[in-house]
Amino acid sequence: MPAKRLELRIIMLTREERLSADMVVVRATTGDLGVLSGRAPVSAALAVGEMRVYNGEAIQRMKVYGGVMRVESDIMTVITELAEVLEDA
Repeated sequence: MPAKRLELRIIMLTREERLSADMVVVRATTGDLGVLSGRAPVSAALAVGEMRVYNGEAIQRMKVYGGVMRVESDIMTVITELAEVLEDA
């Protein structure tokens, strides 16, 4: 029997869509922060920088212009003035 895939739900309050991910990496004011499903609750101030959303082999990249994030009960909430989807180079 295959192992159950753990998933982290993401709520971006500047966007109308909800995302889900295997892992998310955000740029906090103290450095990069990786978030996996099942982690302890955490809050962080966000710096201007890239947020990477990993789903299997796919990676969605966004530029986040500061704000705050909170993870609790496998739900990640990001509050920011602006987030832009970055196109692959």
